[in-house]
Amino acid sequence: MQNDNVQNYHLTVSGEDYLLAIYMICRAKDSARQIDVADDMGLSKPSVARAVKNLTQIGLLRAVWDCNEKEVFLTETGRALAEKLYRRRLIVTAFLKSFGLSENDAAAEAHLWEHGVSDETANAMEAVLARERDRANNCAVAYSHPHKRPSLRAQTESARPPVGYPLATP
Repeated sequence: MQNDNVQNYHLTVSGEDYLLAIYMICRAKDSARQIDVADDMGLSKPSVARAVKNLTQIGLLRAVWDCNEKEVFLTETGRALAEKLYRRRLIVTAFLKSFGLSENDAAAEAHLWEHGVSDETANAMEAVLARERDRANNCAVAYSHPHKRPSLRAQTESARPPVGYPLATP
């Protein structure tokens, strides 16, 4: 469901953070209330209202009033961009974890990195992770299924001369 228009959006760091927060809430429900976004991000409702207005104006969100609450929905383009940002976050987090960082430390560090990582760099990180995963899988297979080399005992027995064969020639 990748949208070609996603490449045309260059959000600020805070715009990306708002879009990702809304995306995460919308993954659990169909929509996000502004108060949910404010609580999730630890920000004031007026700050969230301004961000929602800006993201709505550029076509990434659709806002609807329902019972004195503004519900926010991702547009198709907003969802595609949020999924791209979320994928980048997951890649950067996994990349940092591959260096031995804990899940929490990697996630915190990834939040700082994710805004500056280009698509090309994220793809390169993902390729490195895939190579490492393949290498690890190959090592696990080799370890669980060692090459069919004869055991030391079998090698020793095959090196022995057959029964009745003189060990030394006179």
